Amino acid sequence: MKIYLFFFVLIFFLIAFVFRSLLAWKQTGKNPIVLSNSDDIHGFQSKLFKMLILSEFVLVGFYSFTNLLDNYLIKISFFTNSSLEILGWVLLHLSLLIVFVAQLQMSDSWRIGIDFGNETNLITSGLFSKTRNPIYLGLLMSNVGLFLVMPNPIVLLIIVGSYISIETQVRLEEAYLLENNKEYQTYFKEVKRWL
Repeated sequence: MKIYLFFFVLIFFLIAFVFRSLLAWKQTGKNPIVLSNSDDIHGFQSKLFKMLILSEFVLVGFYSFTNLLDNYLIKISFFTNSSLEILGWVLLHLSLLIVFVAQLQMSDSWRIGIDFGNETNLITSGLFSKTRNPIYLGLLMSNVGLFLVMPNPIVLLIIVGSYISIETQVRLEEAYLLENNKEYQTYFKEVKRWL
């Protein structure tokens, strides 16, 4: 299952970030990856996001293909049992499905980061009628799933960082949309941030 985990994370990354971004770029002619390099909260958030994704990918790679980190990846015994590991796998697969469906529903509006230069359609149907942030919810679920499959302090640290990063990004997006999109102001009141 270790090697399967690596390929699952690779496929998740390709589906969630690469393929959808390439498709949106092809459909709109605009790069949907709009991560900031500025020296403000947006730039900091972009750097944190990239660092966490890379850290998670490298950690899973080491876990899957080597024994180099076995002495450092001490399992947290409270979370080490087959039932929780199965739950972790269920969450991982369910999160991929949620992210994939939500991205399909976003269509041309898909972006990574806040696109200050281009206005996109606000999506309020499908999964977006239940939660304002189904993609981020899927990412949070995947992090919990990964921790239950690999319950160790390093994964826990990455997950805490990811949670802080996602919560920060959500609030930055909300602030931008509340200020710049009247339709979002109504949507914000009617649909919860998470569930």
